[in-house]
Amino acid sequence: MTPAPDPARHMLITGRAALDAEGLIAAPGAVLVRLHGLVEGSPRRVRCELLAVGPVAEVRDHPLAGVAERIDRPDAVLVPALVNAHAHLDLSHLAPRPFDPARGFVGWIEDLRPGRLGEREAIQAAVSLGARMSLQGGVTVVGDIAGAVGGRASSLAIEGLLGTPLSGVWFMEFFAAGARQQAGLDGLQAAWPEAAAVANVCDALRPGLQPHAPYSVGLPGYAVAAGIAKAAGLRLATHLAESPEERRLIRDGDGPLRDFLVSIGVWDEAIERQFEARRREVAADWPGRPLSAVRYLEPVLAAARTLAVHVNDCDDEDLAVLARTGTSVAYCPRASDYFRAPEHFGPHRYREMLAAGITVALGTDSALCLGPEADPARAGDAARISVLDEMRHLWRRDRTDPYTLLAMATVNGARALSLHAQGATLRAPVGSAISGVLAIPAPDVSRDRPDLALAAALDADAPPELLAIGSL
Repeated sequence: MTPAPDPARHMLITGRAALDAEGLIAAPGAVLVRLHGLVEGSPRRVRCELLAVGPVAEVRDHPLAGVAERIDRPDAVLVPALVNAHAHLDLSHLAPRPFDPARGFVGWIEDLRPGRLGEREAIQAAVSLGARMSLQGGVTVVGDIAGAVGGRASSLAIEGLLGTPLSGVWFMEFFAAGARQQAGLDGLQAAWPEAAAVANVCDALRPGLQPHAPYSVGLPGYAVAAGIAKAAGLRLATHLAESPEERRLIRDGDGPLRDFLVSIGVWDEAIERQFEARRREVAADWPGRPLSAVRYLEPVLAAARTLAVHVNDCDDEDLAVLARTGTSVAYCPRASDYFRAPEHFGPHRYREMLAAGITVALGTDSALCLGPEADPARAGDAARISVLDEMRHLWRRDRTDPYTLLAMATVNGARALSLHAQGATLRAPVGSAISGVLAIPAPDVSRDRPDLALAAALDADAPPELLAIGSL
């Protein structure tokens, strides 16, 4: 016998204002939702249906308001639950740590490697911890990197994610460069069918592929990933244009990253030939221009829908390549500043990317790059991994328009992950599934200036409160 689905639960949530990336909806505002659990025995997800949003008095008149649980947050703004376009939840067991600029990005990689987990239970516990911290931060939708295990593609992190309430996209990470290129591709071909089978258990978590980065996956590896993605209609993600070490390796073929690849037995002549061939191709089109990471991967970006993560290093031509290939960008502001990218490349060009029509979403990267709020040992049950903290960082640093920041943390994140973007708003058609409802404290806002409520929420340090969890 098929188990009966959970009964619906209705919630009437009121707050100082209801708003989304398109602007203010009502102040005071109210949101009425209906929550459905999936059939018992399947991975636990919740469908959050939007029934009404608007002024409190109007929403209270809805026919279903009378049976709804009442939740009042008079000093908070109500917004859609957030989308984290780039996370490494399997690294959530590692506490935030300082970055040593003297050792640079390669030194950081060397320090990280011993902390990567290899056992099923430990990996799944780390992912579960990261999911709890994400929910604590108001994130219900995630683009999570299912990290390679022992250097080989693995479904272990995916299995861990299935047991959480999060929805979104998991990206299977793989390495396949130089002397280990064929072994990496063989590992991908072996792991991918298993991962796809795991993914079929839950359609709220969609599959994707993550060739790690241009220095750790050769062009043949990217071609294999692009082929799989194109055939199955999947999204690719890759770290791109992240560090000065990456720039130097791709532009000049030397530096600390090459030394590191030599030291672990990866570097060989095939890598060198790939870089050199692309340098000649680019020089033929733009004489005198050095090869950048974005231009190196342009054929891949043109071949498959790609989410480029970081893109700290981006000149005008790189920006044009991203725009004409339809590449989305996951910008992780605190990680970028953590690695001191602005000192090497200047301010990140996320606003110029947005102006050029590029979808720019917010990500957190791993817990290692974040602040004390991401350390469970210090923050306890309140520990969080949240793009709200990325929004606050950009608001305080750049004074970026608050609604632009909310778009980057909601609808742009959904678009970057090829999910239903309207579900990351509070203006979806009645009965549509949304990502959930989040309350962000916005104290000391005059009731005759509701337009300032979102800015006040970004000025505050108080943690958000996830009132309704949904899935896209």
